Amino acid sequence: MKVPTILSKIFAKEAIKELNEEDSPKALQDESRIKEIAFGITNQENSNKESNQIESTQIQNINERTQELSSINNSTYEIMKLSRKKKKKEEVDTFDNDALIFEIAENQEILSPKKTKENTIEEKSKNEGEHYLGHRSRLRQKITEHGPTALKDYELLELLLTYSIPRADTKPLAKNLLEHFKTLQTMFLADRQKLSKVKGIGESTLCFFSVIHEICCRIAREEIANEVLLNSPEKVINYCRLRMAGLSYEQFRVLFLNRKNKLISDETLQSGTIDKAAIFPRELVKRAIEVGAGAIILVHNHPSGDPTPSKADIESTINVQKAANLMEIYLYDHIIIGRNTHYSMRSNKII
Repeated sequence: MKVPTILSKIFAKEAIKELNEEDSPKALQDESRIKEIAFGITNQENSNKESNQIESTQIQNINERTQELSSINNSTYEIMKLSRKKKKKEEVDTFDNDALIFEIAENQEILSPKKTKENTIEEKSKNEGEHYLGHRSRLRQKITEHGPTALKDYELLELLLTYSIPRADTKPLAKNLLEHFKTLQTMFLADRQKLSKVKGIGESTLCFFSVIHEICCRIAREEIANEVLLNSPEKVINYCRLRMAGLSYEQFRVLFLNRKNKLISDETLQSGTIDKAAIFPRELVKRAIEVGAGAIILVHNHPSGDPTPSKADIESTINVQKAANLMEIYLYDHIIIGRNTHYSMRSNKII
């Protein structure tokens, strides 16, 4: 308690005492007035105490909030410092792609990879961890030591997919593809429309498979480029199957041969709907004359997988044969490509 407060109380008591002794009406009035003054001083003092307590509480809240902000700033500073340290690491003597990917994944909270439309399967694999990096190394080591024949079908496909999907576990997708298409052959013959139906296949993988398929087709074409095709029917069939067996729509192709029965040109003349590609004898013969062909082989596919010719297939083939004979162009065969087999109209004596 402060000194003025003590003095005021002492003064009030003495004044009351004197007034009691005098016992006069005026004295009683003065006594009442003195009590009011004394109580007023006490109330003011209590008010000051409450004000001081409120102020003390506010200061404490401000201090606590300041400590919180300080803690957040320290964490942010540590993250920025680690990020800058990563950026400074620009030059490396040996570049290992898998090691770099692992390093980025290890600090995922700072260096987050950009999200792409590629799917679902990549996103899921990233969340599961980086165990696949070691698995890839073991597959490569297995190839180095024993050759690619030591790998199972899904392992070969898994390793191949890492080149189109480098930042994800490709094992689930490899197994999913084989489950959907049953065999590697059916899968690699499939066109974009069929492949895109498989969950996890994105644009980069579609392009990657298209390139592989085209390379295989060109290798097969090279095998028949300088061959006498009438003496190598199996090579012709193999090439045509690579080109057309996996298509989801009907396509009509013509192989133009010179007078020595060697390949001049291989062209797609018509692409139709799922069950029909129109053949126009006049246009076909006109093109044969333009390239200087002495013989032709007609080829088309049945997306259903059954190569049995329809009545329309047989009629259109006979019409082409008649038009070609008028121009002394020999129709050697009309081959229909199915899923795992084919049909030859010459072998079945239709032409």
